[in-house]
Amino acid sequence: MEASAALATAEDRVVEEAAATLERRHQAHHHAVSPEERRRNVRDLFELVVQCVHEGRTEPIIASSQQIAANRFEAGFGIAEIQGTFNVLEEVLWRHVASTFADDQRIEALGLMNTILGRGKMRWPEPM
Repeated sequence: MEASAALATAEDRVVEEAAATLERRHQAHHHAVSPEERRRNVRDLFELVVQCVHEGRTEPIIASSQQIAANRFEAGFGIAEIQGTFNVLEEVLWRHVASTFADDQRIEALGLMNTILGRGKMRWPEPM
């Protein structure tokens, strides 16, 4: 099965697991993001990852990451909040990919996913 198709079929499960993890982590910090907004943010990021995997390029996540980070920074969110979404989604995707693919396909999918998420993280604006 192609990597983007395998990811797309797991969208709801991956998004729910990542959103629930973020919710547990952020309850202690009293962030103003609603669970629905957090789930939407995770889903948007997940869809970007799937798009990049399907297209085999990182440009979509680079452009979107810059805009996401700028919007959230303007809304008062710190870099840790943004990074947390990327990191949790990456953790959940790692588990999914590791359990879905075998051998060389697993290594290729994990490498591509890491590259995509890493390139997205590199495009955050620097604090002033």
